[in-house]
Parts: sequence; structure tokens; C-alpha cells
Amino acid sequence: MKLQILALTAILAWGVAASGCATKKHVQAEVDRRVSTVENRVETVESRVGEVEEASRRNAGELRRVEEEAKRGISDARTRADSAARAAETAQGKTDQLTQEVNKNVARLDSRIADVDKYVLSKQTKIYFRTGKSTLTQDAITEIDALAGAIVDREGYRIEIQGFTDSTGSTAFNQQLSQNRAEAVLRYLVEHHHIPAFRAGIIGLGENLPAADNSTSRGRAENRRVEVRLYANPTVRGSEADQGGRPTRVSKG
Repeated sequence: MKLQILALTAILAWGVAASGCATKKHVQAEVDRRVSTVENRVETVESRVGEVEEASRRNAGELRRVEEEAKRGISDARTRADSAARAAETAQGKTDQLTQEVNKNVARLDSRIADVDKYVLSKQTKIYFRTGKSTLTQDAITEIDALAGAIVDREGYRIEIQGFTDSTGSTAFNQQLSQNRAEAVLRYLVEHHHIPAFRAGIIGLGENLPAADNSTSRGRAENRRVEVRLYANPTVRGSEADQGGRPTRVSKG
């Protein structure tokens, strides 16, 4: 009986020992497996950390590049803005100068316009013609030269030329004849004294407004005339009125 008990005990002890060995190997294997898994994960994490660090370095470099480009862009923008500001200032200065010049010209023009009605009679003369003729005589030329000599400047004057006839002939004939006589005087002024035609106003009045009685030969002679009046603007420097009435001859050219 004792032997059986001892044998049974030995068998149980061996079983326990065998079971303990199997469990220890299993535990060791499980530990090794888990350690390997953790190591793999650690390697994976380290690899990702490396990638993140590399990406961070690239991002930092890109950020510095973008920042430098932004600084250059800001500098260029400031330079362009300063240049534009200077150009605008220059343009404004030119605009102000032009505005001042325009205002001065407008003021001068307004002054000239206001002076239009300030012309005063400076000199007048009468040019006489033969019956039915519009040709200038030597006496007529002398009178015209004397009147043109009263023009002392090339501005600030106007000339009024009115042609007349006696009552001899028809009304239509006399009207045309008076116009021809006025034009003959103007033509001489333009050709020999270089008077601009726009400074002269001419009109033929025919037998109207007689200066004398047409019933006598003396009266008719006085009516065959052209009346020439020189008007000067005293506000224009150099006009006869401005020179105290001292005329200067104009070259007959």
C-alpha cells in the first residue's frame, strides 16, 4: 500500500514538474512575441517620427523661403508705391502749373473780351473818287498812307471803311460802286501796309447818307467818297492812345 502511494506521489510530482515546464515555455514564448510586437511598433513610431521631423524641416525651409519672398514682395511693393507717389506728386505739380496757366489765359481773355467795347476813334479821313470810278487817285493814296501811319502796333486797333456815291446813276449801280470803292481802299491797306483783312470792316452804302447836296457839282463831288476811321483800344499797350497820340509810320512794303 505504501509502495502504491509512493508511486502515485512520484507520478503526480513528475506531472506537476512537466506541466510547470510547459507553462514556463509558453509564457516565455508569449513574452517574446509581445516584445517583438512592441519593438516593431517602436520602430514604426520612430520611422514616422523621422518622417515628421524631415517634413517639419522641409516645412520650415519652405516657410523661410515664403517669408523671404514675402519680404521681397513687400519691399518691391513699397518701392513701386513710392515711385507711384512721386510720379503722382510730379503730375499734380504739372497739373497745378497748367491750371494756373489756363486760369491766367482765361483771365487775360476775359480782360480782352471786356475791352472789346473800349475802342475809341483815333483818326479818320475821307477818300474821294471820280464820277463812276472806284480807282484810287494819288491824293487818295496819300490819305490812306497817312491813316495807316497812325497804326503803332499790330494789335489793339480796328478799321472801319464805308463807301458812298452821289445820286448819279441807278440805285443798284450806286450800291455796287460804293462797295467797289470800299474794297479798293481795303485792298490797298492789305497789299501795301500788310493790314490783316480781319481788322477791317467794309460796307457799301450807295447814295444813302449823303455828306452834301447832290443838286450841285460840288455836293456830288463830296458824296463820291469812302470814309475811313481808325479805332484804337487804349487798354492795349502800344496803341496810339497808349502812346499819347504820337503815331509811327507803318512801312508801305
